[in-house]
Amino acid sequence: MNNDRNKTNQIIRYENTNSTAAFSCVAEALRNAFTFSSFPEIKNVIFNYPATIVLWNDGTKTVVKVSSEEEFDPEKGLAMAIAKKAFGNKGSYFNVIKKYAGTYKE
Repeated sequence: MNNDRNKTNQIIRYENTNSTAAFSCVAEALRNAFTFSSFPEIKNVIFNYPATIVLWNDGTKTVVKVSSEEEFDPEKGLAMAIAKKAFGNKGSYFNVIKKYAGTYKE
């Protein structure tokens, strides 16, 4: 378990903050942090503005919501739900993402 935690801390930094980049970053972090045998498979995904809800095969669910300042993006919602699950299904997961992604300015 401690080894998994050490691997989790090796977050991949990325420059681009679009949805595809966010999903790629999360997917790569999961590949590095977990063996897929220890991470539950997705049973179902429900996109219901403003929420993305992921039901997992282990019987748990993860809910993430888009802020009122952002446009709803199902791909980003799914990526964020996966990240939230990877970091223990707690709200603090976003602090990790913000730490490495920084603030996006157009």
